Amino acid sequence: MRGKAGLYVVINYWTGGNCGTCEWSEAFDLKGRRLFTDKAENELAMGRIARRFDRKWDSLGLPNPWPRNSFTRIKVLKMDK
Repeated sequence: MRGKAGLYVVINYWTGGNCGTCEWSEAFDLKGRRLFTDKAENELAMGRIARRFDRKWDSLGLPNPWPRNSFTRIKVLKMDK
């Protein structure tokens, strides 16, 4: 994904469950360093981690809302108008 300071790789994970900790995202720079994640070990920490994730996401200038906007930009999905 293109941000304001360069390119990033964003990976979404899903364990197949429906709990709050069953889905998370991680963002990496092109050197493979993990920049941030919204993975929480428990549901109590989810709000704090999600707010930190959103601030970092915005500071890198990544497109919102994600993933719908991103998939149309990289032409993985073709959205009907």
